[in-house]
Amino acid sequence: MPHSQTSLLTPTEQRDLYGIPVLNEVERQAYFTFDAIEIKTLNQFIDVKDAAYHPSVLTKS
Repeated sequence: MPHSQTSLLTPTEQRDLYGIPVLNEVERQAYFTFDAIEIKTLNQFIDVKDAAYHPSVLTKS
């Protein structure tokens, strides 16, 4: 049986959900810069795996 690609999403919706985000400079700074408290917390980790995981669970408001 041939594989058919069906989708409930339009190509634009697929790009919006799964594509690489386009960020402006303000968004880049907000998402990829740690503040002093975050840096202090990161420096307290002994295990590199824990230090690497920690930023992935941070949320910016």
